[in-house]
Amino acid sequence: PVTLHVYDVGNNKSIKRLNKIGKATKAGGVFHTALEIYGREYSFGGSKQNVTGVFACVPKQNSIHTYRQSIFLGDCELSETQVTILLNRLRPEWMAPTYDLLRKNCCFFCKEFAIELGVGTIPKWLYCLANVGAKLEKVRSGNKNTILQPDGTRVVVEEKKEMKQSPESSLEDRTLDNVMAARVQKAFRRSVKVRAKT
Repeated sequence: PVTLHVYDVGNNKSIKRLNKIGKATKAGGVFHTALEIYGREYSFGGSKQNVTGVFACVPKQNSIHTYRQSIFLGDCELSETQVTILLNRLRPEWMAPTYDLLRKNCCFFCKEFAIELGVGTIPKWLYCLANVGAKLEKVRSGNKNTILQPDGTRVVVEEKKEMKQSPESSLEDRTLDNVMAARVQKAFRRSVKVRAKT
């Protein structure tokens, strides 16, 4: 099983209240998320050190944030070894210095990781406030691409010109590919079991 654990960011009562209202109205909130698979919880965090931001901890025990709830996303068809290989492939794409509070945070990592695991995506209410903030930040910065670091500093980054489709459509394409691959794998395993019984 793949389970999404949702936390209120930090240990602040005001954040808890904001998130309660945001969840109820589907306006979003300030959440930390992590995916549990094979008894470990994986998430993404930022720092200035040039290391991966992907980290693991005991499920529902992230001491920096306040646990809120768990959401079952589905059963994964990948073995524990395959999940490890997948995480090793994702780690270089999710380096700690690339963390952005509005565009590349733990929620976006969990969204991509869930898609790669073949269980679909995570609920939009978890990251919709970040999306709104990213749009407002882009307007405020004169349409320059910036990364908002965890310490509040902003770094301007150049936009890649060779990208023909948006990251969102690329992610949607990968979602469809992974869902189809998971269905094909499931059908294949069923047919192998049926043949083994006959």
